[in-house]
Amino acid sequence: MIMKLGSPTIHLSVSSFELTWIWQKSITFRDANFHLICQHATVFTFGHGARLTYAKRFVNRHRIDRGGEIAYHDAGHLLFYALIPCQQLPLHLNALHSTAASILRALRLHNYIFDQGIWLDQSKWMSIGIKLIRVHSRVHFLHGICLPIASYLPPDFHPCHLPHAHLTSLETYRPYVSCCQSRYCLSISAKQNFS
Repeated sequence: MIMKLGSPTIHLSVSSFELTWIWQKSITFRDANFHLICQHATVFTFGHGARLTYAKRFVNRHRIDRGGEIAYHDAGHLLFYALIPCQQLPLHLNALHSTAASILRALRLHNYIFDQGIWLDQSKWMSIGIKLIRVHSRVHFLHGICLPIASYLPPDFHPCHLPHAHLTSLETYRPYVSCCQSRYCLSISAKQNFS
């Protein structure tokens, strides 16, 4: 089910990664200008720098056209795709980081750092994956950010292939926060940071 809550944000319920990825690319190529917030069933995605030897025991894994290494998503993660024209990459990346960080600030979590995503107490919380495409002389983004809210986190998964790094979720710090509440905050934050 797709519902618009104050354009330009489109909300999808839990959707398959494959269909969302195809839909995202086809809409972007039509010169779209909106945000997409969704959740996926369990999936591993592999960027250009990833080795496919990881997660062979998992059936749902995909090589996709973006930078970076391996990303893990499941229904407890919110994914935010900013499908908009990009004037300057540093400004766009800053807006993505600020969109996620405002959720942390709203929950009074201040001990985070930016480094290829957002880290909370030595564990990675926000992952970022970027792909730039040119459409009729305008540069657009594919992909965006992943925010683990409440989910199973694979214990042997190391984000960015960093051997001592682990994933964390918001429920580790704020057990009362739901995906629904976080989705609402993310939608408001996106409007503030991408206006």
